[in-house]
Amino acid sequence: MFRAAPGLVTIDPYRTPTAQQADEHLMVRPGTDGALALAVMHVLVAEDRVDREYLARATVGFEPLARHVKDWPPERVASITGLPSETIVAFARRYGATRASFLRIGIGSRATTTAA
Repeated sequence: MFRAAPGLVTIDPYRTPTAQQADEHLMVRPGTDGALALAVMHVLVAEDRVDREYLARATVGFEPLARHVKDWPPERVASITGLPSETIVAFARRYGATRASFLRIGIGSRATTTAA
């Protein structure tokens, strides 16, 4: 099984101080992080890089989600996010191979003075 190297990946449209210190910065177009998430899930499901036992035990709605993400391959999402499809696939595989990962979501709205 592929083992990812530990590290910090920042997904942000701007070169923030965090992005500058990250091991990898995925500079998506503003507002396209949701599309990136769909493409990452597409890769994880297509390559069976999901913990099906955990999903069955602890989640609801995985099968409809798995069907939905089939419509969001990295090749489609590349033109939306501005990231090459190869970068999306490599990130998805790295994430899928990481045993204990952490996602910090939603801090962008706190970083701007115009957020509602």
